[in-house]
Amino acid sequence: MRRGILLFIISGLILFNLSCFKSKEEIARDKKEANSLIKHADKLFFENKFVEALSIYDESLKIYDFKDGIIYYKLAFCYDKGVKDYKKAEKYYDKSIETLSLQLDKTKVKYLAADYFNLGIIALKQGDVAKKNKYFAKAIPLLKEILNNGNADGLDLFRIGYYYFDLQNYDEAIKYFLKAAKALKKENPFHFYYAGAYFNIGIIYWKQEDINTALYYWKLALKIEPNNETYKEWYNKALLIKQASS
Repeated sequence: MRRGILLFIISGLILFNLSCFKSKEEIARDKKEANSLIKHADKLFFENKFVEALSIYDESLKIYDFKDGIIYYKLAFCYDKGVKDYKKAEKYYDKSIETLSLQLDKTKVKYLAADYFNLGIIALKQGDVAKKNKYFAKAIPLLKEILNNGNADGLDLFRIGYYYFDLQNYDEAIKYFLKAAKALKKENPFHFYYAGAYFNIGIIYWKQEDINTALYYWKLALKIEPNNETYKEWYNKALLIKQASS
């Protein structure tokens, strides 16, 4: 009886193990299918459709995990900005950092900087200033390296601008936010950092009690993203104050 049970268990394990192995043709087919899905997800990601992109990235990795730090970054960003699941975002930002540390491609530094910066922003949203400072301390040298090498794009410039904004060095923040907006207009006018750069400049002037200039930049942000509720709220609040004081 025991021998029969043992043979049944062993045969079951053998069948299970055999089912785990795929032929080269099956692996190649899975890789091709996953790559096709990622191309589709990348298009949605470029258009700020993060919720839609998220499900496709997730599906592609279930078919074939490329173990690619850039894909993990994009998946993290979708969790972060799309569904605001910060726990999962942190998980994939960390996974991106771990994977990128083993990669030697030239884009590695850009995505590492973005990983650390976005982890810092999540920490800031959660009120953990010490953790935010820790991640920013890792992101900023990488961003400055990119800037010094002449490789900074609109996203890099936005992050540098935000770093100075966080330090309350508003002159430098405005300078880099304007550079970011100019670059993103050409690179990816769909990206919400494009409007976000103008919105943050408006916040700076609001803090300095310059309502007219704040309204000017918030109007620019709303021209790019007319349905953004946050931008509308700040613009309308400032407009009411201006009208009341006239």
